Amino acid sequence: MERVEGPVAPMSAFEWDAALATGHAEIDRQHQELFACSSRLLTAGPSAGPAFMELYESTRRHFDFEERLMRDIGYPHSFTHALLHSRLLGALNAVRQEIVAEGLGDERLRTFVYRWLVGHIVEHDRPVATAALAR
Repeated sequence: MERVEGPVAPMSAFEWDAALATGHAEIDRQHQELFACSSRLLTAGPSAGPAFMELYESTRRHFDFEERLMRDIGYPHSFTHALLHSRLLGALNAVRQEIVAEGLGDERLRTFVYRWLVGHIVEHDRPVATAALAR
């Protein structure tokens, strides 16, 4: 499984925190939805399949939205950002396969999801939102 760097989640980390807001209303709404999906996944227990698919599909739709937005505004780092999206979707797929094959401990799953979600928002989505709002 790909290692995703970033902060480690406290136990109650999957509640949206306004400190993560980018200032772009639609991006922030979608991020809030990703937090909600993550919370459902982490509380789903042994029957996490549907919750995982919800998170995966919501993530894919969010990435599609961001990639369209970056193209529309001529964001200079859109290619690199889209590659990150592809890597993150691949990492999510690897996590799904690990869950199916051998289970993935709750804390490992929580840490992985939190790191990619918060890390991506802070490091990569804020600059996109800032560029979009400046147009």
